Amino acid sequence: MPGKIIVSTSFNPQTNVSADGLLAGAGNSLQTGNRESAYLLSLEATRLEPDNIEAWLMRFRTAFSSEEKLLCLSQVIRLDPDHPDAKKDMYAALWGQFHSDPYLAYIEETDRAYFVRHKDHLILAVPKDRLIPESYTPRRVQFLGMAYRWLTWAFLGMATAGLGTLLCAPVAIWFANRALDLPLEQIDSRRAWMAIILSGLLIVIALFFGWIFLIHVLG
Repeated sequence: MPGKIIVSTSFNPQTNVSADGLLAGAGNSLQTGNRESAYLLSLEATRLEPDNIEAWLMRFRTAFSSEEKLLCLSQVIRLDPDHPDAKKDMYAALWGQFHSDPYLAYIEETDRAYFVRHKDHLILAVPKDRLIPESYTPRRVQFLGMAYRWLTWAFLGMATAGLGTLLCAPVAIWFANRALDLPLEQIDSRRAWMAIILSGLLIVIALFFGWIFLIHVLG
């Protein structure tokens, strides 16, 4: 049942069952196709041991709503910001959410993670890619951060028939180019080029929508 969290009042695990035992049972249920049972077992495992990464990952795999999946991944990132599978799944999940509703409110950050508020008021931990500190790092991070901030505004600007996009996307490109003027790690270089490519695509789309809007007004 997509979009819903399964709750069952008939599920009463024995108090002496360990989280590992619950996870083993969840794995067996998942293999036999009983996802609801696997979810309930993983749910109890996270309640029993809230610091158990494997419990949160199992709950993520069996959860029925995208919001709960985000919550589970966030808990894994809080416990281990460098967890490779959680980082990959979190980026993929946020990208999917961004397409439907591009809203994430920045709250704070640490050396290893960002903390943002999702539209459903979930506080999410989003991993950072850790890099070796260098003398030009503050400026590089500043330029890339500004590029993606303006890129976000460019996405939102599509709601104004593309006018906001035409104003914000070129600024995002400018900041990304400034970042490329500095020595960059490969991942940062890819991010800068991604900002430039996405901004360019948004400009093309905005021009198309603006043309349609102009035809509609003049017609």
